[in-house]
Amino acid sequence: MNIRNSELHRQSSEAQAVRARLMDPAAWVKQADVERLRVALQTETERAQKVLAENEALKARVMRQGYLVSRLELDLADRDARILAQADRICLLENVGMTVRQDKKPVADIIAEVLADFPDVTWQEICGIRRARRLIAPRQRCMFEVSRQRPDLSFPAIGRIFGGRDHTTIIHAVRKLKSQEGTQ
Repeated sequence: MNIRNSELHRQSSEAQAVRARLMDPAAWVKQADVERLRVALQTETERAQKVLAENEALKARVMRQGYLVSRLELDLADRDARILAQADRICLLENVGMTVRQDKKPVADIIAEVLADFPDVTWQEICGIRRARRLIAPRQRCMFEVSRQRPDLSFPAIGRIFGGRDHTTIIHAVRKLKSQEGTQ
């Protein structure tokens, strides 16, 4: 009987030791594994920081290029409009025989005046693809003012200025704001 009790006691102490190891999370992972995981975590953290820095640099570069592209499109549209306006003046001068002076306001100035009424909206947002509710009114107002103050620009030309939009978008904005002006 004494042998049996000692065997039972031995098995009980082994079971308690196993239970203690299973319940203790520190015993699950060896110290070498912890150190390896710590090094891997540090490496991944450094790599993630590098990727974030590269993404920010790319984002800044894209924003600059996007601004430059939209600025270039704006300048090209202004140039085309000035050429057409000069051709009209030349034809008028040849037919009438007198000098006519019509200075057209640059599109950038027209848009800057409109955006002054909307301080939380930027030119990049106006030309962007987002269709957020807060951008609709300023975008349509800009389109309307450009078409009103620069009749020498066609609707497709104005659409190109506003991020490559279709001419029907410009027509919709002009009609909508004309109808709003008529009701006020």
